[in-house]
Amino acid sequence: IQNLLQTAQTNATSNVLCNNTAGATWTVELAAQSSDIKLICSTNTQKTVQLDQIQVFAINAGTCSFLLQVKFNPLDGKISFTDGTSNCASTDITPHITLRDDGTNAEKTVIINKGGVVNVQ
Repeated sequence: IQNLLQTAQTNATSNVLCNNTAGATWTVELAAQSSDIKLICSTNTQKTVQLDQIQVFAINAGTCSFLLQVKFNPLDGKISFTDGTSNCASTDITPHITLRDDGTNAEKTVIINKGGVVNVQ
């Protein structure tokens, strides 16, 4: 998760071309009850990473509870959190994503700060 967030943030702030077009918004998308995490530029999926034996079990980010998109604006890298259609997390929210091991049911919580820092508890 952290690698994809760093890639999205770096691509946005350095204005990496997306489909030969500058000024793309780069996004990391996570869905509850899924092991897939997507890296998206504008609306095109660039990469899908499948977590091995781990799934996104729950998302707690304002009214985002099933789908969370962490979006990085071009050049300034400003972060916003959406559910794909609307801003579901205010600027002062810190999303918590619960990951669950499919074999042991052990859980870890991933916390994404507005600056893009990722902490795991």
